[in-house]
Amino acid sequence: MEPTPVTEVDMECRGRVVRVLLKRESHHPTGSVKDRTARGLLVSLDRTRALTPGTVVVESTSGNLGLGLARLLRRMDCRLIAVVDPRAPEATVEALRSMGAELCLVDEPDHHGGYLLSRLQKVRQLCLDNPGYRWTDQYNNPANPAIHRATTGPELFRGAPTAPDAVYVAVSTGGTLAGVAGHVRSVDRGIRIVAVDAEGSRSVDEHGGGERLIPGIGSSRRSAFLHPGSYDSVVKVGAAATVAMCRYIRQSTGLCLGGSSGAVVHAVLADQTGPGAPRRPLALCADGGEKYERTIYDDGWLERYGLADQVADRIDGYRAEGVVFSLPAESGEHHRGSDMHIRPPGRLPYGAPMQSRDDARAVVRRIWSEELFVEHVELYDDFFDLGGDSLTAVRVAFRVQEEFGLDVPVETLFMAPTVAEFIGALSSLKSTEHTEPFRSSGEAAR
Repeated sequence: MEPTPVTEVDMECRGRVVRVLLKRESHHPTGSVKDRTARGLLVSLDRTRALTPGTVVVESTSGNLGLGLARLLRRMDCRLIAVVDPRAPEATVEALRSMGAELCLVDEPDHHGGYLLSRLQKVRQLCLDNPGYRWTDQYNNPANPAIHRATTGPELFRGAPTAPDAVYVAVSTGGTLAGVAGHVRSVDRGIRIVAVDAEGSRSVDEHGGGERLIPGIGSSRRSAFLHPGSYDSVVKVGAAATVAMCRYIRQSTGLCLGGSSGAVVHAVLADQTGPGAPRRPLALCADGGEKYERTIYDDGWLERYGLADQVADRIDGYRAEGVVFSLPAESGEHHRGSDMHIRPPGRLPYGAPMQSRDDARAVVRRIWSEELFVEHVELYDDFFDLGGDSLTAVRVAFRVQEEFGLDVPVETLFMAPTVAEFIGALSSLKSTEHTEPFRSSGEAAR
C-alpha cells in the first residue's frame, strides 16, 4: 500500500496565516482512506477462516468501504453484498455495480433518523439467512483501528514536511481516529487530536439524533473503538458548513475535497478563533470530491435539501471574515480565478511533463468517468509505467472508443511525454482496426 501525499495549503483568517497540511487519502486506488480499512478487515477475515473463491462477504457501507472491499474481493474471485442507503453518492453506487458488487438498498431510517442501525439489522438478517456469508463488521472488528495504527498514523510524520501539532480526523465507525490516535499518543502525547463529527451524530456521545446528509461522517450509534483518551476535543459540523467549505476551497485553490474532508477543514478553521490555536494543523482528508459532483457540488441537490441559502451565507461569511485559502508559491501550485496552474491531481498544466503515476491518473480522471477510473486503475498504472503490453493498451482504448474520434495507433499512448500529448492520444483513440479483436474481452471487463 503506497503512502498518500500531503498537500500544504495556506489558510488566512482575520489577518493571521496558518499553513494547513492536508493528508489526501483520495490517492488510494478507489479514492479513499477506506482502502486501508478494507485491506485490514479482509486480512483479519482470512486469518480467521480462509476466503476461498466464491465466498460472499457482506458489509454495511456508506460507499467508500464498499469500493475498497469490492476491488480486493474481485481479485480473489469472491463477491461483495454492499448494504447501502439512499445517501450513498450515485457515482459510488454506479462504481460498486461496475466492480461486481451486489447492492442491497435499505431505505427505512432507524429511530435516530439515520440509516446505520437499519443497515446493520439487514446485514445480520442476511447472515442469519445465509450461514456461509462472512461479515467484515467494520464497526466492531479490531482490525479496523489496527490497520490505521500501523499505516495511517506513521505516515502523518513521514509524509508531512513538518511535524503537526494537531491532527483532525472525521469520525464514523471511529476506527481511523482510534488507530491514528493510538500511534500519535505513542510518539508524542503533546500533539492535540481532534475528533470531527457531524451534527446529529452519536459517534462520540449519546446526545445526537436526526437526519444527516453527508456520507462518511457521523453515526447513529456510539463508536465501539473510541474512549476518552482517543481525542482531546470534539468539533461538530453541520451539513451547510461542510458543503460551504468544500465549495470555498475548490473555488480558492482548485482542490476538490469530499464531504467529510470539508468538515475536517472547517474544524481546523473553527479552532483558529480560540486560544492556543494550532500552528501546524494536519487534516486527514478521507476522500476527494469526484464522487460528490451530483451532491455537495450540485446546486440542484442543495436546493432539494434546503441548503442553498445556508451555504451561500456561509461562503459570504468566510469572505467577510477575511478567510482565504491559497496554495504556497514554493509548491508550484496556485489558482487565480479561471487561470488554473494546479499540480494536485485533476488540475495539471497541459505542457507539464508526466512526472508521476498520479499525473497519469489525474489526466484519466479528467477525461473518463470516476467509475471507469476506479474499475481500471491498475491498467492506468501500466500506461504510466510503460509496462503494459499491447493487449492492455487495446483493452483500455476500447473502453473509450465510443467517446472519442479519429484513428490513432494505440502505441501512441506509450510515447506521450507531456500531459497535452497524453490527452491528445486518449482523445483520439477510436480505431476499429486496433480494438475489434478484443471486443469480447473489453465487454467482459464491464
